[in-house]
Amino acid sequence: MLLLTSLFTLFNSLLLLSGAGKYTKGNYYLAFVFFLLGILGLNSPTALNSIHPTIGILIFPSSQPLNLLIGPFFYFYFRFVIKKIPFKFSSDYKHLLIFFISMVNMIPFHWYSFQAKIKIYENFLVDAMSPFNIKLLFVSLSNMYLVIDVVIIFYLILCFMFLMENKVMLKNSLNSDGFQTIKNWLIWLYSNFLILFFINIIVAVRIFYLGHLPETYYFHVVALALLTLNIKLYQFPAILYGIKLGSANQKTKINLVHQSQKKYHFDEDFRNRFRLILHELAESKELFQDNFIAQSMAEKLGISSNVLGQFLKEEHKINFAQLVSKTRVQIFMDSVEPADFKKYSISGLIKLYGFKSIKQLKTDLEKYATEDYDLFIAKMKNNG
Repeated sequence: MLLLTSLFTLFNSLLLLSGAGKYTKGNYYLAFVFFLLGILGLNSPTALNSIHPTIGILIFPSSQPLNLLIGPFFYFYFRFVIKKIPFKFSSDYKHLLIFFISMVNMIPFHWYSFQAKIKIYENFLVDAMSPFNIKLLFVSLSNMYLVIDVVIIFYLILCFMFLMENKVMLKNSLNSDGFQTIKNWLIWLYSNFLILFFINIIVAVRIFYLGHLPETYYFHVVALALLTLNIKLYQFPAILYGIKLGSANQKTKINLVHQSQKKYHFDEDFRNRFRLILHELAESKELFQDNFIAQSMAEKLGISSNVLGQFLKEEHKINFAQLVSKTRVQIFMDSVEPADFKKYSISGLIKLYGFKSIKQLKTDLEKYATEDYDLFIAKMKNNG
């Protein structure tokens, strides 16, 4: 049963990947989580008993470090769905460190010959405890199982805190039906994961610390939880395809989940607050950071990123990226002094204002400034 459920999970990971698009970019993360869950299921004794040794050694125990990515990518999925923050290696690498350490830990096993690995796998089919005696670099294979579950529980707690802290923001960014759909899905997904990995911890403790092989019903429970997770996915077409079905009395049968129903009116008080926040972001240098996103500014204004985009389009005829580029250009030209060109190289100086390259600065100057780049730089250097 667990083998079939794991294969079904791998199939759904492909389905989620194929359904990822404009309104479902978070499905890239969820597809990877389902893929990892499928691999985790294949690592169970009941599934491995049905797999040919030549294929089995590619799954067990070689793929164990991959399970340390389940928690981080589950968190990345929550973070993207709630706040539209994408994965960036430059800032998110810390979430992957334990995975890389685990990969290093497995190096002694990877040095084994192919025949030695086949023998380990065949012995496992006779004695389920035998592979856990293989020598690894830092942590034993048995302890890795517990580490995997502890890491996942840690990220489940992190996801719960993230959801609670940003629930109001998520509600403001969606229409009521869309918010209810996504909230129900996230809560259900979270609860199912909690149950699934709580059972895994019980099984791991029972095997490795009490010395008892788990009864088959433990794996049936895991298979049932995993199967339920897969089936539940089909009950949320909005998650797969970014849509919700309309009721019969609606003119449009299909509505986008993320389609906002509200048309906001922006008064002078909001415009003043916008200008003040923009000034504060420039003063604090937050506006010049690579990872500065629309949601950061929207939260300070107490609105959603969708509403901020609406305001910029109506009031300034630009989008958020254009606002950032235009503001950076204005601040650069107003703030930079001739003496700065003696302290820094040009490429180093412009990075202080958020520009990645001289080419980008030239492009933005052409769009948002009246002064030519070469003339401006020459004037600064001559005055210095």
